[in-house]
Amino acid sequence: MPCVISDYIEELFFIMCIFQLVLLIIMVLRIDRDPVLPLDNILKPRRKFMGEGDFHQVALENQYRSFFQVHKYMKKAKQRQAKYANKNTKNIDFKTGDPVYYKNFLRKNKLEDRWSPYHRIVEQTSPVSFKIRNQLTNRVIKAHAEHLRLANIDEWDIPKDTNKLRKAQYVEPPSESSSEGSDSEYSEDDELPLSELIKKYRRVRENSSSEDDIPLMEMAQRIRVENDSANDASSNDMVVA
Repeated sequence: MPCVISDYIEELFFIMCIFQLVLLIIMVLRIDRDPVLPLDNILKPRRKFMGEGDFHQVALENQYRSFFQVHKYMKKAKQRQAKYANKNTKNIDFKTGDPVYYKNFLRKNKLEDRWSPYHRIVEQTSPVSFKIRNQLTNRVIKAHAEHLRLANIDEWDIPKDTNKLRKAQYVEPPSESSSEGSDSEYSEDDELPLSELIKKYRRVRENSSSEDDIPLMEMAQRIRVENDSANDASSNDMVVA
């Protein structure tokens, strides 16, 4: 009989352990935390001291605490510096027509100016937004008041010519009279195609006797031919004599 009772108790203990594990797993899945058992309320587990277990959690808490402390000190320092910086400042009121400098955001090198001149306020779209125009290129830009600065026109050295011509060299520099006459007078050669113009001026050059219309190469060739013919004629006269 005692053997039967002992076997029955062992079987009940085994079943109880299995059911207890199943119940604990169900509670963890439903509540998403470790359940508090009656045994924990009776024994009351002792408090964990700093540095004893869960070291990563303690380090993370210290990191958060130091981060918020540094953030608070930096915010106070920034407010204190802004207070000293704005102590003697004055509000600048921009008006339509004021000459201003515009902040240069497209600096190609560190020697280029931070503020580009030759701008003037054209329109005020809001209390802090303006439309400015470049007086050299007539380009209109939308700008904020933070990117503008009042300017003195006497300090601006206005360039004479900003649109430079490309480097070129004329075969024959045009005269002023011909350039003025070409604008006012009408020429018949404007309607002729290029091929006919070439033939026309080639024919005129061959038949002309004036040396002004002959190019240097053709003139040198003609002089050479005339000299050769003159030498041949003189040699023939000497042979006949």
